[in-house]
Amino acid sequence: MALSRLSTVHYGAIVGSSTHKPWEVGYAPRKSVAESLVVHLSDPKTKEELLILGTSNISTSNAYRNFELAEKFAPSSILLQTSPSFSKFCFGQWHSSEEFQNSLMKNGYYWDYIKRTHEGSGIKAAFFETRKALLSLWINTVMRTPKDIWRLFVPGLDTKLMLDLSTKLKVDIHYAGEDFNCSAMEMLYRETRMDTIYPYLKYYFGLNEGWEQEARNWQVLFRSHTTKALAEGHFNQDNVTWLVRFAEKMIPHQKKVIIDKKNEDIFWSIEKNMKGSKKLVLVNQWHMDGVQKLWRSYHGLEAPKKPMMSTHDLPLEEVQAWMRGKDYDRNVIEKRTGVPMAMPNSRENTSYWDENRSHYA
Repeated sequence: MALSRLSTVHYGAIVGSSTHKPWEVGYAPRKSVAESLVVHLSDPKTKEELLILGTSNISTSNAYRNFELAEKFAPSSILLQTSPSFSKFCFGQWHSSEEFQNSLMKNGYYWDYIKRTHEGSGIKAAFFETRKALLSLWINTVMRTPKDIWRLFVPGLDTKLMLDLSTKLKVDIHYAGEDFNCSAMEMLYRETRMDTIYPYLKYYFGLNEGWEQEARNWQVLFRSHTTKALAEGHFNQDNVTWLVRFAEKMIPHQKKVIIDKKNEDIFWSIEKNMKGSKKLVLVNQWHMDGVQKLWRSYHGLEAPKKPMMSTHDLPLEEVQAWMRGKDYDRNVIEKRTGVPMAMPNSRENTSYWDENRSHYA
C-alpha cells in the first residue's frame, strides 16, 4: 500500500509511540545539565588532552563542580572566556555567583565593559544603538526572557575560581572569545544586514509549527523561572543547541558574530597560544559544541557519520497492519450502508460528499 495515504498526523502518532527506543537500540538519552557541562577530548597521536567546561555564569553549584573537575584534571594551561582586565576586579572571597557578579558591577567592571564596547558618537552610532535596543526589545518581549538574563554574559564565580586555580598551580592563563568585546561590536556595527524588522516578521509569519511550538514552550519556561533556575534545571546540551539553532533562524547574521566568530577565536587561541598536553577551557555553554567540532575537525577526530535513510525507523509492518484494519472497517461500513466512504487518511468514516472528495472517488 502506498505510504502516501498516511497523513502527517497519523504518521507522527504511530512513529512517535513505536520508535521511541531505549539507548541500546540507537537513541541516546538526554544529557542532564551536569553531564552537558563537561567534554573531555584527547588526541591519541599527540597525547594532547582538552577539557572543555561549560558555564552559564550564574550557577554557584555548577561553578564549584567545575572547579573540582579542573583541580582533578591538573591542567598545564587554562583559557577563560573573558578579557584580561577581568583579573583587576575579582579580588576577595565570594560564595555565590550572584554576589560575585554584583561586586563586579560595583567595582566598575560593568562600566569598563561598556567603555570597551562603545562605538563612539554621531548619527551612525545613534542609529546603531537604536538597532541594538530594538533587537533587545524583540528578545525580551517575544521570548519573555527574565530581567536578569544579562547575568549569562557576565563572568561568574567559576571564572574567578579558575583564575585562582591558575595562580595556585602556577600555570599559564589565557583569555579569548569575550562575548561583546570591541571586535564583536565593530562587526555588528558594520553589519548592514542587521535588520531589526526581520526577526519580528520571521517569528510571526515565517516559522513552521514545530519551531513555533518549541518557542512558545520556552516562553513559558522564561516567564515561570529565574535565570538561575533555568541554568541549573533546563540548560542541558539539547536545549542549548536548540536555542543556538533558533538564533540562527531568527538573527543569522548576528549569530555569526556573537557565536560562530567567538568559537573560532577560542579554538585558535587553544591551538596557537596554549602550551602543554593538558589544556582546560572554560566557555559559555553555547560555545561548547562549536569549539568541540572545530577541535575534532582540526585533529582529524570527527566521529564517522552513519548513512542517512529517512525511513530507517519507520515501523512498516505496524503501519501496513493499521491501514489494512482501516480499509476493512471502511469496506464493512460501505456494504452495510451502501454509502461510499471518503477521507481514506482519517480514522473517521465520513460519508461521501463533494466537499470531502478523496482520490478514491
